[in-house]
Amino acid sequence: IEDFTQAIEIRRRQQRRYPEAYVGRGVAHYQLREYRSALDDFDTAIELDIDNPEAYFNRSHVYALTNRGNRAIADLTRVLALDPDNVQAYINRGSIYAAQGDAQSALSNFDRALELAPDDAVVYKKRADARLLVEDEDGAIQDYSEAIFIDPDYAEAFKGRGEAYLIADNPQGALVDFTQAISLDPDYVEAYKARAAVYLAVGNYQRAYDDYSQVIFFDVEDGDVYYGRAFALIRLGNRRGAMADLQRASDLFLESGDADGYRTVLDVMRNL
Repeated sequence: IEDFTQAIEIRRRQQRRYPEAYVGRGVAHYQLREYRSALDDFDTAIELDIDNPEAYFNRSHVYALTNRGNRAIADLTRVLALDPDNVQAYINRGSIYAAQGDAQSALSNFDRALELAPDDAVVYKKRADARLLVEDEDGAIQDYSEAIFIDPDYAEAFKGRGEAYLIADNPQGALVDFTQAISLDPDYVEAYKARAAVYLAVGNYQRAYDDYSQVIFFDVEDGDVYYGRAFALIRLGNRRGAMADLQRASDLFLESGDADGYRTVLDVMRNL
């Protein structure tokens, strides 16, 4: 930051513009999570050079991170007007649209990104996620599979395809993919949670218990996890263990303000 500031001061004394230095300092502020200062620098860079795609691109990151998605989209649209083949701008804009629930706009952006970068596993995975938003399970499975073909070690793609298999009523396929995701990333908490839920649904209560226990081992305080493990313990005949997990689940639901979850657990406890 000091180096960029010094460069800015030198150019200012020379009465010369230096938007690149403001962009560089803005990026440094962003990396330090000093978002207000980062925005100020990106704004200044744009004032100095209204056609600076790097300034718009980096400002969009700050807007996205501070929950100003529409402003981020506007900046990325400006980037693409200046640099129509900017793959990352399409990816980022598609991701924001997906987060906003606008699946069709997200898909359009990911389609264009794949036209420009047809071997990008991440974009296939993101497009697959967007396909699930429009209930296109077959298309999602196809995209997740393409991502895995490009990058066989892509744990998140296996996890995503597992979710798509579940929606498509293929629990065994889901189990295979969740297991592969865990094999690739042994600390993948969400994959353990997903696999535990499938084991519970198909009646493999011991394995469901094992997976939920692994999630809890990771210090995950989640009422749904304790509730799921309690259900497995009930089926395994361990009433005392189930009551302890149900009590913990009720405490967590109460702390998080989940009234429905809290009432559900209390009903189970009363009937146990």
